[in-house]
Amino acid sequence: MTKRNSQIIDLFILKTKEEPVMSDTVNRCMENQVESLCEGMDEKILYHNEWMSLAERDGWVYAKESRGNCEGIAILPYADLPGGEREYLGIEDKIAAHGFGTNIYSITGIHDDLNETMEELAVKELFEEVGYVVDQNNLIPLGIVKPSKGMDMTRYLFAVDVVNADFQTPPGDETGKEVNIVAMWLNKKDAMECVDPLMSTMILRLEDRK
Repeated sequence: MTKRNSQIIDLFILKTKEEPVMSDTVNRCMENQVESLCEGMDEKILYHNEWMSLAERDGWVYAKESRGNCEGIAILPYADLPGGEREYLGIEDKIAAHGFGTNIYSITGIHDDLNETMEELAVKELFEEVGYVVDQNNLIPLGIVKPSKGMDMTRYLFAVDVVNADFQTPPGDETGKEVNIVAMWLNKKDAMECVDPLMSTMILRLEDRK
């Protein structure tokens, strides 16, 4: 370990003492994040808690997801209708950072279990949030995106045809915050106009595969 990395690990340990005790998974993710992203780079962790970190490199300050090595997924369920039109499934949700109202978003998840593949995570999030059960072999990979210049986050994108998929009542996740999610089928126009840029990106990449 370099002297620079040692200093950052020391900062990590110091801040951990000041913050609530974090899970072993979060601790492991944070340690891996510091080691992998700071090796050979002039990155300084300014602050972190269980959810987010602030880092600085070359005078630029940016956010980092403390869980999952700054990685996650987004998945786009779709259905081709008999008339030839295609619809896309989004979720109506209230996101605190976006105000008090609700908006339409894509289905996403954070890679906080490092023993889980991105495909497994996509299948799990799809079931938890909207109830569709699909085989990961039916996922269509749509590449990756880094949605924000102000945050170190990589999203792995997938699409899946759910016309013949089994449907069950979505259980939500262990946080209980997904119980108020409302799944909504959208035509292309409405889906492209939603505030979530992941939605339009996945639609265009899926259509480009035709």
